[in-house]
Amino acid sequence: MSGSKKVCLALILGVILISVPCWAMNKKARKHFNNANKLYKAQNLIGAKVEYEKAAGIAPDEAIIYIKLAGLFSEQGNWQEALENYRKAAILSLTDGYLYLSIGSILLEQKDYEGAYEAYIKVPALSPDYKYIYLNLAQVQNLRGNAQETIEHYKTFLSYYPDHINARKSLASKLLEINKAEEAVNEYETLIKNSPDTFYDWENYGKALILTENYQKVIDVFAPVVEKIPDDSNLRLILATAYTNTDEKQKAVDEYKEVLKIDPKLVDVNFNIANFLDKLGNADEAIEYYLAYIASVPDNPDAYYNLGIIYQEKGDFNQSSNMLFKGLELKPDDLNILKELGKNHLLLGDYGKAIEYYNQALQYNSDDPEIYYNIAFVHNSSDNYDQAIEYYQKSLAIKNDSKVLQDLIQAYLAAGNKCKESSQLAEAQNYYQQVLLLDPENVDAKFNLGLVFFDLNDYSKAKEYFIETIQVNPEFPLVYYVLGVSLDKEKNYAEALVNYKQFLTLAPDDENVPAVQKRVSVLENIRKK
Repeated sequence: MSGSKKVCLALILGVILISVPCWAMNKKARKHFNNANKLYKAQNLIGAKVEYEKAAGIAPDEAIIYIKLAGLFSEQGNWQEALENYRKAAILSLTDGYLYLSIGSILLEQKDYEGAYEAYIKVPALSPDYKYIYLNLAQVQNLRGNAQETIEHYKTFLSYYPDHINARKSLASKLLEINKAEEAVNEYETLIKNSPDTFYDWENYGKALILTENYQKVIDVFAPVVEKIPDDSNLRLILATAYTNTDEKQKAVDEYKEVLKIDPKLVDVNFNIANFLDKLGNADEAIEYYLAYIASVPDNPDAYYNLGIIYQEKGDFNQSSNMLFKGLELKPDDLNILKELGKNHLLLGDYGKAIEYYNQALQYNSDDPEIYYNIAFVHNSSDNYDQAIEYYQKSLAIKNDSKVLQDLIQAYLAAGNKCKESSQLAEAQNYYQQVLLLDPENVDAKFNLGLVFFDLNDYSKAKEYFIETIQVNPEFPLVYYVLGVSLDKEKNYAEALVNYKQFLTLAPDDENVPAVQKRVSVLENIRKK
């Protein structure tokens, strides 16, 4: 038992002896009892034990004898015997709460927390003036893992002794432990108010404030504290965290750097510094801190991912891929890493490898619309429009997105143009019609459908689409030209002339202007005849 506990038991014993009279003991028993007291005082514990036991044999109903024996056994460290004698005394003196206090303290020493609690809980009713029992109850309930009961006992004790610093400190600490941050803050602030010159638990107070998310208060309180205690890395970490959450990036970086100066072993701080430097646009310095972090913590995939993104943004796709691949080795199912590796290979023009990484990502999450979109984008970049269309549609089936829809429309248009250029007019027509299903006012689809029918010599149908194009975009010069040609083919010279002239008005520098001007002259001559 520690020295403090020995003192505690000695004090308890003194209280018990005062509360239990011995004047009723018979003469013979008293003789042995007094002899025992003298021997005990002379530190002859063995002799004292013999005399106390003789007294107990003669007067077995005298609680004081068992209390003395219990004290003697306690001094010898014979806790089991001490416990048995205290229990005998308790049976004889049913109203003495201090006996249960002693029993509880011994059981606590023996780590019998249930037994200690059962003993302590009897004390308030038997000895209501002894308020320190609530500290004992708080201690044993804490050891039993009963947080709420621990807190309640501390609060009860503090209601009698509000200035007891250690009890309030313990209460605040327990509240913080179970994330009752607001209450913990109140207790710490009471300690600061009551004992401003002796309060040193700034770290836990700071942690509690951080948990309340009152970051500006953290800054207001801890900025001056850090000035007074500049070499405490934990306090600077708290302040840096507050700056982080108020988006004061440069101040956060400055504090984190000070932390590293104080304690270079706090290697995780390198990660935080790198992260903020990157957000501040200091990519090269961010790389230095990420590399310093990786040198000490080589198994964090997030560090490699972040480095990979920085290199990617710098346009160094090979170095970016190197970092991302190292992260992937540590975490093969990381979707973000797989997607960024796919993006790098896309930007490098290595479409096959890009598809490979995106397909790997799909194995881990087949419901991610972004992955389908990225695969579609790769196919679109390599002119595989049908496959691009397929994956754009899969992306849209999961999540409706206007950008993806526009890219799908552009893929249909590109597929239609490709077919039109190779004279696959029926296929081209189908692609353009798909565009109009998605975007009925799409000028490009209407115009190109007109051109398809023009190439099929179906000038009547071509005219319909050219006219619809003009209705949507009357400032589109070329449509007037091809509409004019269509009308011309049908020998509708008057209307053809109107459209040719409109074309010349809107596009006076177009390469077709000389030919159109020549045809206009011919048609005007025809009209004059």
